[in-house]
Amino acid sequence: MSMEIIYLVFLVFSGGSLDAIHMESWHNYANGPKYLLNRPCEEAIEDPSFQKHLRQRLSTGQKGRLVCKTMSEMQTMKQLVGYSGVEILPAKADSKKNAALVLEGSLIHKPYEKGRRSVESYLGQEFFLKKPDGTTVALYPGESVSREQLLSKKGQKLRLKAKFVDRTPKPEPGVPMSYPMGPDGGPLPRVGYEVLEFLTN
Repeated sequence: MSMEIIYLVFLVFSGGSLDAIHMESWHNYANGPKYLLNRPCEEAIEDPSFQKHLRQRLSTGQKGRLVCKTMSEMQTMKQLVGYSGVEILPAKADSKKNAALVLEGSLIHKPYEKGRRSVESYLGQEFFLKKPDGTTVALYPGESVSREQLLSKKGQKLRLKAKFVDRTPKPEPGVPMSYPMGPDGGPLPRVGYEVLEFLTN
């Protein structure tokens, strides 16, 4: 007796209506944290790291459900949608992260070769602020403060206003990923602070 193929099914809902169904045979699935892919599908979808990997696909107002089923268990759409599974909710927006805050420290410039494929080029981080406590955060130019303005402040002690930004790309379903991989199996986080203005001491 041959064993049936197990499928990973990701159901996406919006306002109670089904928006999309993403389905792939589990033995061919190659996304998500690599250490989970050799585990049974039912076990992998319970892992928070695997759920985080799929949560990135959800848009505002959407929620998802993960189930592992054979083809014979998915004979009708009503049957598939009716299955209970692991619920995936979109990440809550952190208003504190988006609020402007004041940073102080010494501006460090670390140029990188932009024409080459490298982790540095992917991160796009060449400006850093070394704070009084010794920690370092990445700074990004933006609409208010240009790269040239940041470059002119190299080596200086600064007091500036900035906001947290997350520029980590979100993988598209079915599109091969060509980014450096982070510990959760998704793209390496690309985060820092966009400079809004320089403040006088």
